[in-house]
Amino acid sequence: MKLMISAILILISCFAHAIDFNYHSDNTQFYLLIKQIESQKTLPRLDTAKGKAILSKFTDPKLIGNFSNDKLDEQLQITNYINYIVEMYLIFSPNKSNQLTSQDLTNNLKKFQAEIILLSNFNIKYFAAISQQVNQFYKELPEAEKGGVIKYSTKMIQAEMLKYYYGGFKWMELPDCLTEQSKLNIITTLEQSAENYANVITEQQKLQIIEKAETLITQQPAFEAQLSHIIEVMKKSKCEELCQIANKKIKQPEKIEENN
Repeated sequence: MKLMISAILILISCFAHAIDFNYHSDNTQFYLLIKQIESQKTLPRLDTAKGKAILSKFTDPKLIGNFSNDKLDEQLQITNYINYIVEMYLIFSPNKSNQLTSQDLTNNLKKFQAEIILLSNFNIKYFAAISQQVNQFYKELPEAEKGGVIKYSTKMIQAEMLKYYYGGFKWMELPDCLTEQSKLNIITTLEQSAENYANVITEQQKLQIIEKAETLITQQPAFEAQLSHIIEVMKKSKCEELCQIANKKIKQPEKIEENN
């Protein structure tokens, strides 16, 4: 994820401004809170006043309504923060000397699902919204600048989008892990964000999501309506600028022969 963000930031550096960013201080508060509860061998929880206060700052809906091109660099950093925090919950171990197993990850998802679902749902919505800003930025670039670096960055954006769908579907498949409400929350967010994502990813990637959604319907029939809508959106969506860039063949620079 950090590599993807770095690549995009290079491309939009012309928009960079030195703006005070509350997420920096929120991030510091989060780590301070972790230190405070370290003896309890846990992480900030939504069922505590302090945990709820800090996690609500990371997932403030107002952040999605405040997009602007002159702050794209800092806004993209938000997804980086959230992904890192989600990872902290997933790989948490009260005994740092123990090697994590896949069962540990599943147990953490189950234990911290309220926090992980909250953060993940926000990031799905946020990334879906900001992808339209980045798409517009690409659309306005001179044709000469739509080269290999941009194609590489676009592929990384698409890979990140696929991870949200694959991860969400995988979480729903795990037996006796997420509650029905958590499953409903994650699949509803994926459904509501499907159009923005579908406009960016390639036809082949959409077919992969459709295939996984069709399989999940047989395993989770209670969510057939949401999954069917995702399938419908993926089938009907158009390939917009970011998607088109990823499909273009990039002209290789002419080889310069050295004089012997």
